[in-house]
Amino acid sequence: MKLARLATQTAILLAAGQLVGAATVYDNTTTEGGTAVFPALGTDYGNIVTLAGAERSVTEVTVLINKQSASNIGTIDIRLRLWSVSGAFPDTMLFESAVMDNLNITNRPIVFPVTFDVPSVLVDDRFAFSTAILERNSTIAVGYREFGPPTVGTWRTTVFRARDATVWRQAAVQVSLGARVIAVPEPLSIGGLFAGAVLAFRRRG
Repeated sequence: MKLARLATQTAILLAAGQLVGAATVYDNTTTEGGTAVFPALGTDYGNIVTLAGAERSVTEVTVLINKQSASNIGTIDIRLRLWSVSGAFPDTMLFESAVMDNLNITNRPIVFPVTFDVPSVLVDDRFAFSTAILERNSTIAVGYREFGPPTVGTWRTTVFRARDATVWRQAAVQVSLGARVIAVPEPLSIGGLFAGAVLAFRRRG
């Protein structure tokens, strides 16, 4: 009974520790620039960045979307992907979100945030995020707005990959996208934490 209670308490402490440790490790949402880009539908379009701080388990990514006009009405389907980076380009896909279907863009400002929940995906100091607007049911184009410089972390480069393509390319117009990345410390092993707690419990006994 005591061990079961100890296991429950250990799990609760672990979860609480991760919540307390959440931090913004990349933030480029403060200073809006003058350039907007409108990639073709299905294009993975993103940034390679270097994160600040020590937290590396990503739990949330926010990307700022740009409507071509405030009168733009309709919906979009959008998806997020996270990537490891090898050399100058994304390499292995670390995470792919579910598609946000029929995201309503009517009555939103020209630049508005879209936030994706991420299930504590571990990344390196340098990694890439990309989004793809897969479908658009709107009167005019929807894309991304330049922001920068970042107030947290460092923007490196902008890359894209066309729908169904396998090769990444450097964007001709290097636009640092408006985005924010939230992360927590790398999760401890619940088994290891519990084993340590059991050992301490036995020594006390």
